[in-house]
Amino acid sequence: MDSAVPVSAQAPRALVRIALVTTDIGVVPLLAAGFLFVAALALLALAAAGGGVILGFGLRFMELFPTFPVGARVLTALSLVALAAVLASCVLLLWHVFRRGWLGYWSWHGAAWQGSFGARTGDGWMPSGTLRVLARPLWLSGIAFLVLFIAGFVLMTSIARGPFWHAWGWFQG
Repeated sequence: MDSAVPVSAQAPRALVRIALVTTDIGVVPLLAAGFLFVAALALLALAAAGGGVILGFGLRFMELFPTFPVGARVLTALSLVALAAVLASCVLLLWHVFRRGWLGYWSWHGAAWQGSFGARTGDGWMPSGTLRVLARPLWLSGIAFLVLFIAGFVLMTSIARGPFWHAWGWFQG
């Protein structure tokens, strides 16, 4: 079965190419913004991991974190590292989706430019196989993030016997 449109039903090639260039004006910036979002999310993941390491070792880098009791500091640091793992998982998945979208769009664009308007088969947008297997432990770290964050909050509140930021003198000018 031929997927080409009959010649009598085809639009003039120049009109199709003008429509494709017009489509490019909208699609290319949209996909580029998606890649920029993935890059920003990757930087956020690095920042969360760095903050977790700094807090975990008790470093006072630029007075970024207030003073924590040791148990609360370790739990909060572990939760920040787990948050970084969740963000890294999102980066992997979104990178895959935007990359597939970019490649699929240009594949379709090239075929349409040549006059082939048939149905295109694709592999799908969602990852399969290896990427899913790699992302699973990262999603599990999201559960660890929530558990550790809640445990750290409960520990800090119980140590301070009330709102801990006031008892430890945080945010006082």
